Amino acid sequence: MFMKDIYDNLDAIPCDKKIAIWGLCRESMEVFCQTINNRIKVTYFIAETDEHDGTFVFDKMVLNKDDLIAKQNFPVDGYVLIGPKQYEKHKEWINENLNNPFYVVDLGGLTRQFVATGKLYIWGAGKSGKNTLHILHEQGVRIDGFIDSSEEKIGKEYCGYPIYCKDILTKDATVIISTIYYPEIYKEVRGIIDECNVYCDFRNSRKGNSLFRYEDMKSIWINCDSVNLPMQMLEKIDVLFPLVWNDYMGKKIILYGINEITKQIIDILGLMGLRVDYLVDDVVEEESLYGYPVRNVRDLVNENISDKLILVVKIDPAQTKKAGVLCVDSGEALEKAGIQRCKGYRYLTSFRSGVKKIIQDAVLDWCNIYDNSSSDYPGFYVHGTEKGATKKVVILGNSVADGGYYEHFIKSWPEQMADKYRDIVVYNGAMGGYETTKECLKLLRDVAQLKPDFVISYSGVCDVSQPKMEGYCFSRIGFSRYYDTCLGVQNHSSLSQCWIVMERYMKALSDVNGHKFISILQPALITRKEEEYTKEEKRFAACFMDEENKFVAYKSFCDEIKENMKQYSWMYDFSNVFDGVKEQVYRDEVHLTVRGSEIIAEKVYAIIRDYDN
Repeated sequence: MFMKDIYDNLDAIPCDKKIAIWGLCRESMEVFCQTINNRIKVTYFIAETDEHDGTFVFDKMVLNKDDLIAKQNFPVDGYVLIGPKQYEKHKEWINENLNNPFYVVDLGGLTRQFVATGKLYIWGAGKSGKNTLHILHEQGVRIDGFIDSSEEKIGKEYCGYPIYCKDILTKDATVIISTIYYPEIYKEVRGIIDECNVYCDFRNSRKGNSLFRYEDMKSIWINCDSVNLPMQMLEKIDVLFPLVWNDYMGKKIILYGINEITKQIIDILGLMGLRVDYLVDDVVEEESLYGYPVRNVRDLVNENISDKLILVVKIDPAQTKKAGVLCVDSGEALEKAGIQRCKGYRYLTSFRSGVKKIIQDAVLDWCNIYDNSSSDYPGFYVHGTEKGATKKVVILGNSVADGGYYEHFIKSWPEQMADKYRDIVVYNGAMGGYETTKECLKLLRDVAQLKPDFVISYSGVCDVSQPKMEGYCFSRIGFSRYYDTCLGVQNHSSLSQCWIVMERYMKALSDVNGHKFISILQPALITRKEEEYTKEEKRFAACFMDEENKFVAYKSFCDEIKENMKQYSWMYDFSNVFDGVKEQVYRDEVHLTVRGSEIIAEKVYAIIRDYDN
């Protein structure tokens, strides 16, 4: 047994019971994420109404809550997992009708043992230990002190608590290890106290000592002990789950790479309802492993993988050591086999992470550099050619328009527009995560040098979804720190007012530089008519579009803007642009399918074509 992660809180769940998760909402998906981290197999989801009854979510049958009473599908001794908010909402019904054992998963909380423990210590009087202390305090947990291996620290205080040596420990004490040296410390402490009372704050033991946030709980984690790294995050729930629904389900998975994380990935994929077909590697020493055939990567040259997807789990030791985080192989061997990135193979996190390099931008915080980014115009992606084109169009916006986000996979609407209408060349400066404040700065700094005929701002959702500091629209939470950064003069504009102002600023800048400016308020799933949701869009809505979803507020944001934008002829409302479209146009809450991008491309080009008429 190895030390437990303090954020894994499903120790009490019997492993021999059939498990059902209550609800189809974001909190339900977070509970599901926790079960995956604890390698607990889920058999059912429980819907509050019969709308989804009999359907499947991640290969798990959806039951109506009344089925729990009738015992038609769910066994009497089955276990129900429920998040605290769902429990508060339905506890009257649950207590009156549910005979099955149920367990309220205290998401983001700590194991109940910490609250009832006798003596509790944090091992590591450093930055990681300080972060762990901060989290414990937020959860109402108090410690008795720090323990440290450094003789220079022993006898002093840290964060108002005494620092002890390990001799203070008694057999019934509890220790949370919060340092990158946790493997060595675990060996020391397990001989002194019960190993069941040894925990590790893996998240805060990561190099860089970044403060663990509740958002990171919505992620799937893997262990990487042999490369001397703490737990590594695969992907956040709101990216990984829609990705699985759209691109993984229905496909057989090939894993490229055999190492310590291969078995973990097999287990995780299985828990998500995904089938692994076989394993491949550069050197094959065994014909089978973990019950799966093993083949040489060169054999993929002659393999039809149209119904399969290759996931790269091969570790790059040199890059891992250099970066201090898990780095997977570049995929060069797969490229040689004729397999295209994103369409044929992907990395552990998502199709984005393997194709971009995030670099620091002196003005805009960050910039993504993709395979086909323009070397002459950093931060821009050129679609089409100037030869034969009569109009040069610059696009500003977020990931929905970002050409690199879809690179090698789905063509973004700016790329589709340039492909279909050869009289324009598109300089795509849209960037994942950029809101209108970033667009405005980018226009001011870069766009004048491009000398475009048109500048198009396609935006809105990031102005709502990105965590800004209250009163400081140019400063993001996490990118600035209150105590050592000047944030400028505080303003009290609402998010919708800020969007209007930034669009007006960009219009004024474009007028000065002689560019025609078009502002487009973009659509999102929340602005689509519910009766027009496709089956897949209903799934996204059911599992993600609750009161906590960052995109839910976008509908009221659009409503606030619509009246104001009528006075500006250069502003266009696309929030309901998919009205009457019966096909699936969304891949998740906001990103588009091929058809969705095609519709946007046609409508934007129509505005450009008719602009002067």
